[in-house]
Amino acid sequence: MAHPSLLSVVHDVLEQFTSVQATEPAHPLSTTYTSVTAQLGAVLDTTHHLNRALNQLNDLSLSENATKLVALMKEHTALTTSVNQSVTASMSLLSLVRGDNRAIFPDTSPPNPAKIAEWGRNLGMEAFVDGSTTVLAGKVLVLDIDLNDHVAVKTSFANGTNNSGNASAAPELDAFLALEVTRWVHAARCAAGIDSISGGSKEDPAIEAARRSHSIQNHFRYLMTLDGLAAAENEKGLRWFMEPMVVLEHIRKQLVA
Repeated sequence: MAHPSLLSVVHDVLEQFTSVQATEPAHPLSTTYTSVTAQLGAVLDTTHHLNRALNQLNDLSLSENATKLVALMKEHTALTTSVNQSVTASMSLLSLVRGDNRAIFPDTSPPNPAKIAEWGRNLGMEAFVDGSTTVLAGKVLVLDIDLNDHVAVKTSFANGTNNSGNASAAPELDAFLALEVTRWVHAARCAAGIDSISGGSKEDPAIEAARRSHSIQNHFRYLMTLDGLAAAENEKGLRWFMEPMVVLEHIRKQLVA
């Protein structure tokens, strides 16, 4: 059975992870460590096969057939390099079309609960809209975001733990998200011409609205990462949202390891 070349395996690793490293550092809470381990294992395995092949090649006498073999290997390497470069160029163009590095275009649409629901669905959350309120639900985390007059956010958990009546399960998270959503709503209203632009603002409100919407989506993406970690621990998983020191300690252990 033919084995992949070292060049091909290294290229596959770079193709899969370079785009992530270029846009943002690997997060200590990332759940993709198994993929990284598998890729590194493929490199080691291919290196082993390559070392054995080179040892066999070294034992060949310098005959005419051996010279032709080396020439064919050089030609194969050149072709493989060309193919890999073409694949890299194609993936680079694709990442520009899909990726988070795309330019921020002005957004003049007014704030709408349906837009928040769309953000959540794009990240794998269940989303429901009821009037001015949007409900976003992961496996554990549930967010109620109300845009009626005054932005209000309420956090609860799908298993009902730590939920006490109308009280929020994570008031600090509520306050943070409410502030972020309020800033987006204000910028979006100015961009849509609903509110007047304040004299001290130097940024185009349409650009600010788009920038703040991207920021909120990044917050939701991070919360979905925590949601996955929490779901894996059942009821104990709520600590990822309730105990900031747990997150900090996890990061420290990952850095030390």
